[in-house]
Amino acid sequence: TSTWRGHRAGQYVQVGIEVPGARRTTRCFTISSPASGPGERFTLTVRAHAEGLVSRYLVEQAQPGFLVHLSQAQGDFCLDESPATPTNNHLLFITGGSGITPAMSMVRTLLRDGYDGHAGRKVTFLHYARGPEDQIFADELAEIAAADNGVRVVLRHESAGDPLFSAIDLAREVPSFREVDTWVCGPAGLMERVETAYAGSPRLRLERFK
Repeated sequence: TSTWRGHRAGQYVQVGIEVPGARRTTRCFTISSPASGPGERFTLTVRAHAEGLVSRYLVEQAQPGFLVHLSQAQGDFCLDESPATPTNNHLLFITGGSGITPAMSMVRTLLRDGYDGHAGRKVTFLHYARGPEDQIFADELAEIAAADNGVRVVLRHESAGDPLFSAIDLAREVPSFREVDTWVCGPAGLMERVETAYAGSPRLRLERFK
């Protein structure tokens, strides 16, 4: 921790592991915990993918004490706003699948630092998942939605017949969404539809997993 410089909400790190019988393999993972300072702990939320050597090893075999190689936090898909920022901007997060992780980091940071939506700044969190069983952070999202904190959580589950992303559906949830500061992360198809709906709006910020 002596060399860790901390991270801003929404950033990622490169994680390298040495699997027996294989060369060191490195993959990027988004930090899901609130923004941290030098030496503070942080959290990665890892989902095991069938073809993902690093993710499968971390989920299925890594134990406390296992050595990983970490880069410093990177990326500019970040939240610059804070509860102390004197603005009434509406903040919108649109995520799908594991793309929820950077948005969770941002919302967790806002709530930890004293965000109060009743002061005028709205937060809408719109997330798409195949079904409730695939919903990451389900319990925490339910708590955020139930709390009197000004954060509006909207979940769309394909298995329940909810619509896939469309500009019409988004306009019902967030009128004039093209004028709203928006962070989007998720599967390629979702991101393409969102990008088309925003029609070049400078308020749109995208993070693509590769």
